[in-house]
Amino acid sequence: MIVNIYPLFYSYHYFIIRSNAEHFQLPDSLMIKETKPTKREVTREKVINAAIDCIYRDGFNAAHTNRIAEEAGVSWGVLQYHFSDKDGLLQAVIDHIFDEFATTLESTSLQGDDLQQRVRQLIDVVWTLVSKKEYRVSIAILRNAGKDNGSNINGQKQLSPYQPHSRGGRGQLGRTAVPL
Repeated sequence: MIVNIYPLFYSYHYFIIRSNAEHFQLPDSLMIKETKPTKREVTREKVINAAIDCIYRDGFNAAHTNRIAEEAGVSWGVLQYHFSDKDGLLQAVIDHIFDEFATTLESTSLQGDDLQQRVRQLIDVVWTLVSKKEYRVSIAILRNAGKDNGSNINGQKQLSPYQPHSRGGRGQLGRTAVPL
């Protein structure tokens, strides 16, 4: 009769390891640390997403801060605390949208040896980005906020890396992180 002792051996060692687990600790370099967003970060994200939804659904002029606060489930005071005023909120929305776009473009890896194939891939990525509601919202903010002379919205902050820096030079579009 052949007896397989492996399950018994395994169970014994599992018991030993399990019973001594409280004394065993992995080095910090091997520990996976999950960072939970702070309440402040969660609230800011909720308000920014509510602003995006309101502007997309109702239009720029109808998206009043009271409506955005109501949609986010917060008070006007919370908006004021996080963003100071509507311009601060709109700037945060623009920053959020452009940061997402930049992250997507920077993490895009074009495959293949054929230039035409890589250009098609890049066009697909850009088309996906500009087809999102966030892109339409960013255009609405940049077009409409500029009509008010008292507005502090600065779309140039996000666009300047992609604009020419000198007569002969190119901005980041010429040195894009997405190799063609």
